[in-house]
Amino acid sequence: MNELSTKTPGWIYSFVDYQSMFALTDQDLTKKILDYWPAMNGFAATMHAQQHSVIVVDPWNEPGVDLAAASQNYLAALRAYWQTSTVNAIEPAAMVQAESVFLQDHQQYPEYYWPQAELTTIVEPRYFDLALVSDWFFSQRFSEAHTAVHLLNQLCHWAEEVRLFPLSDVTGSALPDIGPLLLNLQQRNLGVEVREVSFKGHPGGGAMLRVWSRECQVV
Repeated sequence: MNELSTKTPGWIYSFVDYQSMFALTDQDLTKKILDYWPAMNGFAATMHAQQHSVIVVDPWNEPGVDLAAASQNYLAALRAYWQTSTVNAIEPAAMVQAESVFLQDHQQYPEYYWPQAELTTIVEPRYFDLALVSDWFFSQRFSEAHTAVHLLNQLCHWAEEVRLFPLSDVTGSALPDIGPLLLNLQQRNLGVEVREVSFKGHPGGGAMLRVWSRECQVV
């Protein structure tokens, strides 16, 4: 679950990171947000403390998962990765602090942490205003190219707008999933924007993909 990949290195993102990664405005923060497979980060905890609506869907929320053990394993994998990486590592103290905040929020607001199956019960299209998808989307080794396209189609059903970050790997090369995704979006006549963002933590550069789930209106 949430395995690290050489495509997009694992990270523990903060609220400020999310703001710059996804170009979030004050208005965006008031929307009904889906944070999809984020692993451990501080965004949801900060949002919940400010009484904002963020639903987190992640394998860690599945019934029977030992959350404390899962987070420890994730931290261990991160430490091992950064020991061999040429990219600046996350400070160990910051990682431990992030874990503490994450676990506390998970315990305090369990209603905001959904298993994957909960999404399948949503019949209403665009139930969420905004879906945010970080490293996981491109770090998975999809068995077939259309799997990534299928996932994006699902996200566009669940949310009015989807934002994906990053769009490149640790070397700065565009991820191979991008081509099929963009072609599919064009064929479906969806609104698409590739936008440079201010986040500097990703060694491959800072750009995100925005997708509007409703067809573009020609004026």
